[in-house]
Amino acid sequence: MASPLFTSQRVLLAVALLLLVNSQLPSGVGGLIGGVLRPVVDFAVLPVRAPVHQIAVNLREPGEDEASDSNGEPRTAEAYREEYEAALVTIDRQRQRINELVRTLEVLQGVRELDAPDTVPVAAKVASYTDAGPRAVLTIARGTRDGIAAGQTAVFKTSLVGRVVEPVGPSSADVELVTSHDAGLQVRVRQRSRETGAYTVYDNIRVSRGEPAGTFFAEVARDSPIRRGADVLLADAVHYPDARGRLLGVVQNVTEYPPDPELLKRLVIRPAVDLRFLREIAVLLPENDRPQDPGRSAVNSGGGGG
Repeated sequence: MASPLFTSQRVLLAVALLLLVNSQLPSGVGGLIGGVLRPVVDFAVLPVRAPVHQIAVNLREPGEDEASDSNGEPRTAEAYREEYEAALVTIDRQRQRINELVRTLEVLQGVRELDAPDTVPVAAKVASYTDAGPRAVLTIARGTRDGIAAGQTAVFKTSLVGRVVEPVGPSSADVELVTSHDAGLQVRVRQRSRETGAYTVYDNIRVSRGEPAGTFFAEVARDSPIRRGADVLLADAVHYPDARGRLLGVVQNVTEYPPDPELLKRLVIRPAVDLRFLREIAVLLPENDRPQDPGRSAVNSGGGGG
């Protein structure tokens, strides 16, 4: 049986000869002929494109991908793995940030529910931190000129920091940290369900200054379901009446209560923020002492209504 007159090989050979001749012609004529021959070449090589591409794929090094990096080099599986892990870290950070914002909103709603007195937050830079035994103090760069007076409450966002103490100077004041408070404070513990996400609130719990320094402890019934990570909110109407609903801390650990392990267990509570390293706090002034300068209102106070 006679072979076909036109085959891919014969067409390519003919085109190659024509291209050779075309290269010797003047540029105007050569460009015209090249434009005519290009579709012919594309059609002739169509049957061999797929096999050639498959051969190129098979020749790639193991682990390489078709994509290239910024230098034009093939991307490796390791590079994609690193990019994937970096994306997971970014997603986790954003999820933590969302959880922090949700928690802040919930605390502020709790402040309103407990009907804390209306106050005006005034921002105050922290000048120094002093730890003199059981009494820890922050010195702030605000004083009587700014309406600061002894007995006022200091906060950081939604967390309780402490109380302004005597003496108060014209442009400076001392804030005794809440961790120095030696009398019991009334709190409520709020715990989120792992299954439903709903909150359960446990009231009528009293906390005291604990050991190690800078922590609190509380005794609860041995069968209490309170666990590590629960929020501890101030419910005291005597010692910090304008800070009710603010975060006192977070349950850090649940241990046995040595004097009566059969009936009680101990909650170890740490402050929600590290009070030693704050750079700015807010002092809550009574509503009728609102400062004339609106720029003094503290952004970090977590709201001006409590």
